[in-house]
Amino acid sequence: MAAGDGIDSIDDDGTVHLIPASQKAVADIAPELAEPIAIDDLTNRAARLDSVLTQLGCIRPELPARTP
Repeated sequence: MAAGDGIDSIDDDGTVHLIPASQKAVADIAPELAEPIAIDDLTNRAARLDSVLTQLGCIRPELPARTP
């Protein structure tokens, strides 16, 4: 699989499951980001991740937002 990218497995329906280290890395700052990622929720999940990274100062708010 793509464990180097933090992915443990991908279900037949496209749901992505993170490896425990990836889950732990985000669980303290945004627990919902540690949950499995449903393919239908990718846009919302990306927006939430961008929001968290902006709050942490990892993304400068003056940069344009990513568009799907």
